[in-house]
Amino acid sequence: MSLPPFSQRFEHECVYGSAIAPELFKSAIAFILDEGRYEPNYFLGQTVSHQWQTQKPHSYGALGVFIQELGEPWQAKPELPRFDQAKNKPIKYEAIKGNGSRAFLPAIPLKTWKRISQKHQIPLEAPWQEVLASQKTATRQASEENLSIDGSDFNSTLESSDLIRSNSQDALPATFKGFAPNSKINIRFSALRSLSELKGLSSEELKSALESAPDWLKVPDFWKFIEAHPEIPIIPTEGGKKSLCLLSHGYVAIALYGVRGGVLENETIGGEKVRRLKPELIPDLKRFAVPGRKITLAFDQDLKPKTVLEVNRALSRLGWVLQTAGCQVAVAEWDSSQGKGIDDLIVNQGAGAWEKALSEAVSFAQWAVSRQLAHEVRRKPDLNIGDREFVEVAAEL
Repeated sequence: MSLPPFSQRFEHECVYGSAIAPELFKSAIAFILDEGRYEPNYFLGQTVSHQWQTQKPHSYGALGVFIQELGEPWQAKPELPRFDQAKNKPIKYEAIKGNGSRAFLPAIPLKTWKRISQKHQIPLEAPWQEVLASQKTATRQASEENLSIDGSDFNSTLESSDLIRSNSQDALPATFKGFAPNSKINIRFSALRSLSELKGLSSEELKSALESAPDWLKVPDFWKFIEAHPEIPIIPTEGGKKSLCLLSHGYVAIALYGVRGGVLENETIGGEKVRRLKPELIPDLKRFAVPGRKITLAFDQDLKPKTVLEVNRALSRLGWVLQTAGCQVAVAEWDSSQGKGIDDLIVNQGAGAWEKALSEAVSFAQWAVSRQLAHEVRRKPDLNIGDREFVEVAAEL
């Protein structure tokens, strides 16, 4: 019995294993297929030898790609991951070469945006009205051109998506074009910047768009909306699936590659990498870090002492830089036996467990003090005085 395609397996992993809403999965994930010319390798920016028939690069199979709001790839999960010999484990996710430190800011479908707006009691604003109006215009135009599309299907399709499935390079975002010479690129979808672009399509192009559109509506500028509303809290976390999980439940989450991925600590001067005098937030995070905004750090709950120490150091840097920017920073923690990551916690214990962890999040200052005290308790004594009186050993200190 053969396995289902990787796209189906990854969708099942996200929807059932990470509690991601199906419409958000379709909005944020695309697929690159390997058709025999190492398309995934080119897509990741890796060098493929001209003698690839004999000097074979790694075969990734398909890639599940996390897509930014404007269509750029953020990170990819390979069907057949490479193996890290040093760490003795597979490399589950691949960054795109040359991307630098980026945060994951995916396109958000209407249903998810409404859920977030309702949770924070902020009504939909003017741009939405323009988009909805453009739908009606496109519907009228299609009707006038007598397209052979059933009316009910036509309306439900328009109301649920502005993406077009296509295998042609012309339909791909610019980032995806030309990465694999002389090869056909299979990508699951390409993003239209807004539904108003439907007005410029010919009747046949519009018909093709409507027949192949998924069952959801994606509208641009969600992250501009968040940027314009500092009263909306933000939750930085680690990994695309975790942020999509929280977004699915009405929380504004921003994924980083890892806990160290939110702060720029080095810069290149004269071709040499040097440490910055003052650490800075990456631009994708800095735009949201305004005075007064509540930001709750929610990263994996690790058990290995060495990993915990490294994560806490990175959390300290990230929290300090955010606090310096004027944000109200807190740290959320939970029992790791209930789930290592946020998505694990929600899948295993329900959304209520996350809501409890969020409500019990401590201020960054309190968290930092508790970590320092814990470190001092574990510290080796400078001097063991035994049963001697303090005055007897004071001179030795």
